[in-house]
Amino acid sequence: MSLPLVTRPAAAAEIETAYRWYEKEREGLGSEFLEAVEKMVKAIAEDPERFPAIRKDIRRAVLRRFPYSIFYRIVSGHVVVIACFHGKRKFGGYASNARSVDCEARCWGAVPGEELYFQYLSKRPLNLIDFMPVYNLCPTQSTLVLRLVDGERQFEEMRWQLVPNFEPGFTTKFSTINAKSETVFESRLFGDLVVRQRCIVPLSGFFEWKTDGQRKWPFKIHLQNKAIMSLAGIWETWRPGTPHERRSFSILTTSANRFMRAIHDRIPVILDNSAEEDWLDPEIQERKALKEILQPCPNEGLTAVEVSPLVNSAKNNGPELLQPVVANHTENPPQRDLFAD
Repeated sequence: MSLPLVTRPAAAAEIETAYRWYEKEREGLGSEFLEAVEKMVKAIAEDPERFPAIRKDIRRAVLRRFPYSIFYRIVSGHVVVIACFHGKRKFGGYASNARSVDCEARCWGAVPGEELYFQYLSKRPLNLIDFMPVYNLCPTQSTLVLRLVDGERQFEEMRWQLVPNFEPGFTTKFSTINAKSETVFESRLFGDLVVRQRCIVPLSGFFEWKTDGQRKWPFKIHLQNKAIMSLAGIWETWRPGTPHERRSFSILTTSANRFMRAIHDRIPVILDNSAEEDWLDPEIQERKALKEILQPCPNEGLTAVEVSPLVNSAKNNGPELLQPVVANHTENPPQRDLFAD
């Protein structure tokens, strides 16, 4: 008996890109490529354990006539196709790209899809089936983002690092991982987006590094009494209306509150329940109203814990990254007093 099949948007886009290339460069092979993919996906659904595991629960099936591999995992009784890469490309390549972009912009999202559903949505979308924990989310990787589509809240997978729609490829030389709320309205890249294309980035928390001379210590920052924090974001569509259409986002930041200043001088804009509604409301476009939202969150409710330097490497992604460590840098005050009044 075949298992139900789900294809993630990123994987569908990769298949579409390969199909277009074969249609253009190898006349007549585009259709054959799609047939080969469909045949392989059917074989995966019929016997998902037939193909070898390459990393934990991720398996790889190699196409016979084409130099492509299909990567998939089994989630809640579904076969979920997560990627379709060229044969020379290793799974997880996005993480290696992230290190060259910004080694210290990191978040984590270890929240089950059901919790996202209950907090943000009135009905359950199919794409939450494949929401897997990510313990070291890096720039250029993808995560679920919440936006308003035809008046309804909708989750969508987007790349973290906003790619302007004028770029020839789905990458950019601009610094678009974050957007400063103090200057976002005057920005040529962000000014229109903050008015018309706003989103919420739901995460468990984020990492930040405390610097003392040449040394840096990573901390995880999260809410004390809430599993999910809603970060203010803006999004953009690259090549809209084409088969290659993809979306990406930036996270809004602001000056650090008193709590965060002991570690860093910036903090993401964290939205409370009321601000979530206003941030997604397309009718709110006045600069003054939006600036009132883009403020540091209250000091109360945040907590910070020093964690393992394993988080420094984009290659690492596991729950061990969140485990507290005992501070051994004696020249600093004990961790429990780091954010004391």
